[in-house]
Amino acid sequence: MKGSTLTTSSASRVSFIAIDFETANRDQASVCQVGIAKVVDGEIVESTSWLVKPPTGLSDFEPRFIDIHGITPAEVKRSGISWQESLQRIFSFAGDLPFVAHNTSFDKTVYRRASERVGAAVPAMEWFDTLVLARRHVAAPNHKLPTVAKALSLPDFSHHQAEADAITSARIALAISHRQQLHTVQELWARPVGNIRTPSRQRRRSTPQRFSRVGDLPTANTEAHPSHPLFGHHVVITGDVDGFSRDEFIIKVAELGGQPQLNVTKATTMLIVAAHQYIGVDYDHSNGTGKEKKAAEYKAAGQRIEFVGAKMALEYLTASIPAIKQRPAQRPRPAQVEIPPKETAPVAGNLPFKPVKQPSKPPESSPIPAPTIRPRSAPLPSETIPKLGPSHQDAASTTPRSQHPRKPAYRLPRIVIAGISWTLLVVAAICVALFLIASTAVLFSGDYPEVTFFSWVIGLVFIVPLLSLPGLLGYFLLRRHKKHQRRGLNV
Repeated sequence: MKGSTLTTSSASRVSFIAIDFETANRDQASVCQVGIAKVVDGEIVESTSWLVKPPTGLSDFEPRFIDIHGITPAEVKRSGISWQESLQRIFSFAGDLPFVAHNTSFDKTVYRRASERVGAAVPAMEWFDTLVLARRHVAAPNHKLPTVAKALSLPDFSHHQAEADAITSARIALAISHRQQLHTVQELWARPVGNIRTPSRQRRRSTPQRFSRVGDLPTANTEAHPSHPLFGHHVVITGDVDGFSRDEFIIKVAELGGQPQLNVTKATTMLIVAAHQYIGVDYDHSNGTGKEKKAAEYKAAGQRIEFVGAKMALEYLTASIPAIKQRPAQRPRPAQVEIPPKETAPVAGNLPFKPVKQPSKPPESSPIPAPTIRPRSAPLPSETIPKLGPSHQDAASTTPRSQHPRKPAYRLPRIVIAGISWTLLVVAAICVALFLIASTAVLFSGDYPEVTFFSWVIGLVFIVPLLSLPGLLGYFLLRRHKKHQRRGLNV
């Protein structure tokens, strides 16, 4: 596609630069690829892309991001350029044309933070968002880039490839411009249009139930597993999670033990931002939705709110955690018989001693009362319950177990683990080979008559396994790392 002219039907004269970035990890300054499509007078005249050495460093590539866009550190190291060179190439390509992207809050933040990381000046550019156009003019279950492209009958493309995403963003703007007969970028984005609603038949199929009031929301399932990430949280969503409508999402959260909410309040403990796949530590909520800004204000005031991206939310919703087993029904117990209180016996020292003759058989008219049976669920006496101090009571009452922040597990990069493993294997193989050659040579040389065939065999049995231990360790590390990648790091 580089240097080619891409024709598209257009009745407008809009001109702009469609741009898209890919990152190496959650840090939005870690840009690793740039894709550009140039639109002049309603036609895509040129497109290109290139790899970028992330300002955060080549060692910060996360495996899940590599699985998404397929860009590896080796490729970037071999053919990538610096971000300063990328800025010069972007401006020479764009000239004075405005920038267009799908969900500009992400691309604009990547552009600004990568420039700040390398100390480059950030020129003020004019940005326009095709996501805004899609929400105004396109009727679709959601307004993600592949969904909007399919709704507009645009050609298929490789999602998360920067150049393909930029071309598709340009085609979306041109398709809507052609449909609305608009001739400039400013006119295309400034024209107010009422929200386009999904057809009623499709809406009924995708949304089985509608929750428009707080009183209609389902309550949290108290029988859900308490170790589920959503259990005990008050959850609010902004946007749509892929594969779930808003109402399906609300129902699923309630089933997993979370309490869904329509808006951010002081009780909110989790906000799912479906417009972004991942939410980094330094994510800027000032360019987000009203719910994001309100949640950021509460968090800055000291409220504990967790921001979750679309990928993590989808993992939460599809997590396979078994439900708590119900206790079997207890058998009916016999009626309790209370023992009447005994009268206070007189002091033994004040009474004369009289031997009492015990009857051989208790009379039938006075049966022995049954002892009182305390139910298993009855509380223990207060003396046996240890009392908690004030600090323990505060911690137990104010900090639920499900709301403790999870510390991310540190994992070595894949290249480091593979290098260590193969080094151990090679060293062990060399040591074993040298020992076999030396011991065999000593056996048949005749210079050492004390080395017999029996001693040679004994040496092989005991020394070869010791020399093989580093290789076994490297093999174990390599297998364990690959198994962990297949099971937990695939996106």
